[in-house]
Amino acid sequence: MAFSITPLEYYTRHFPYQKLERLLTRNGDALCQREFALEGDFYKRYVVAKDWKDLRRQVIAHPGIASLHVGPVYSGRVARSAAHARSWPERRELVFDIDLHPDYDYLTLNNADGSVNMEACDRAWPVCAVGAFLLQYVLENAFGFKEVLVVYSGRRGVYLWVFDEAAMGLSDDARSAIVGYVRMSLTEDKMRATTALRRFVETNQMLSAVQWAFEELFVREMGLLDPLEQRLSLVDRLNLSHVEALQGLHEDVIDLESGVAAWERIKAKVKATGQEWMEDKLNEVVLAYVWPRIDENVSLHRNHLLKSCFVPHPKTGRIAMPIWQEALFEFCPGSSALSIHSWPLHTHEYGAEPQALPRFVEKKQKKSEAKRRKSSRLTRGASRKPSPLVPQPGAMKDIEDLGSVLETF
Repeated sequence: MAFSITPLEYYTRHFPYQKLERLLTRNGDALCQREFALEGDFYKRYVVAKDWKDLRRQVIAHPGIASLHVGPVYSGRVARSAAHARSWPERRELVFDIDLHPDYDYLTLNNADGSVNMEACDRAWPVCAVGAFLLQYVLENAFGFKEVLVVYSGRRGVYLWVFDEAAMGLSDDARSAIVGYVRMSLTEDKMRATTALRRFVETNQMLSAVQWAFEELFVREMGLLDPLEQRLSLVDRLNLSHVEALQGLHEDVIDLESGVAAWERIKAKVKATGQEWMEDKLNEVVLAYVWPRIDENVSLHRNHLLKSCFVPHPKTGRIAMPIWQEALFEFCPGSSALSIHSWPLHTHEYGAEPQALPRFVEKKQKKSEAKRRKSSRLTRGASRKPSPLVPQPGAMKDIEDLGSVLETF
């Protein structure tokens, strides 16, 4: 049984302030040196809280409170202007934002009147899940970042918060370099991924995971190629109509009953040419669909503020909730995410009963367990196809407890 609650009721009785404090101070940073911002009847920056109780007091006192934003850790006292103070933004989590709109141009997520179609956004969740999976793999294997928290945005995207100590202290230039390393690189006509990106994926042994994700999640689960216009768009992206063996491919894919059959026909036709460069081009088309597209502005600067974990989205009411890594591909926003518009009666009241929340595992224990789980997941099936990167769904656990994911983080 569920009922609707207001944002003020949520922030007063249910928001897990104590959990948030533990999360933001896990690397030894004082909460009072962290900048917060409050959004409601007006937007207020440079909010400072000495502890979670003080933060709660200020949040619920803010007129029309709708959202809480988290900013950087300052070198000293949080200051409005570094030019007139002895304190400046010094540390911040490295955060990546994968937003389905407008970055993924092949997805139709709006209704005819321009409003957001949440059912379409929910169906496109595999795009977010695959993007988060691949990005997390690159961050660990290229940069050694292991403490990554995946958070559903509450609407049509996902955030990756990197809490490693090495990530916290990165300069803006270093953040820019990492963004440049992982960003989507498209051809000039925006139809395919560049050859450089394909070679990067192949070198890092991710191609089979990308192919698996496209076929199983995008084509079969999402039905990406079921609409005829999507099939024609994919063929257009190949730009191989001048090749005699592929002439008539547009007509072929239209005549088939399903998107799955159309994809199998396209693969077979390209493979039958016996030309490796054509298969490379098809893989570059697949990468254009699958490779994560990030909002770079979120990642580049230490002074950037971002919506906090556990905040209800102002448009949907859904909670920006952490997701179990094992459940990333089982997560379904429409049914898995908590919402203030359908709040479960049995959910803990965080403000009233903080002692009822699961306790954080000691840091050393968490690191050991996280390392064991991730190693097991990524090396599973390493000696066979599909690639060890192919995501393996796991069991969802206590998803209604907003703080439970953080136990093993």
